[in-house]
Amino acid sequence: LDFKHSSTLDADLQRRRERANACMARMSLYTSDIEALIDPADAADRVMAAKMGITILDLDKLKHLFLEVDRDRSGKVDEHEFKDMIRKAMGAKNGDLSEGRLHRLWKSIDANHDGEVDLEEFVIWWTRYAPSLVPVHVLAKFGWGA
Repeated sequence: LDFKHSSTLDADLQRRRERANACMARMSLYTSDIEALIDPADAADRVMAAKMGITILDLDKLKHLFLEVDRDRSGKVDEHEFKDMIRKAMGAKNGDLSEGRLHRLWKSIDANHDGEVDLEEFVIWWTRYAPSLVPVHVLAKFGWGA
């Protein structure tokens, strides 16, 4: 700051400015080192977990479950894959759950009605509805519930 209105910085202020610039340069080096250690996919996962209000560990569990369901590795789950997952999660055989109920569950997860569910739609649905739909012992398998 130029309190004397001389258009120059006094020596003390100049030293402070130089120290601040050096500190900022060191911080920049540390930040780039840390960023280099984080895989871009991990960074995206952290953003998604924060957006969903869950921990990164819970997101990892949900990604694992999603990949179990996404057998064709398309990055999307179709209605058939989803219904199989629900039957498996509930320990039901074909015919134990009505097609109508399974279809209603599908409609509740396919939020944008495109016939496919991506990971984000799956995470939103699971965190909202699965605790009331899926048996406790199945939730426990994935680290939720008792």
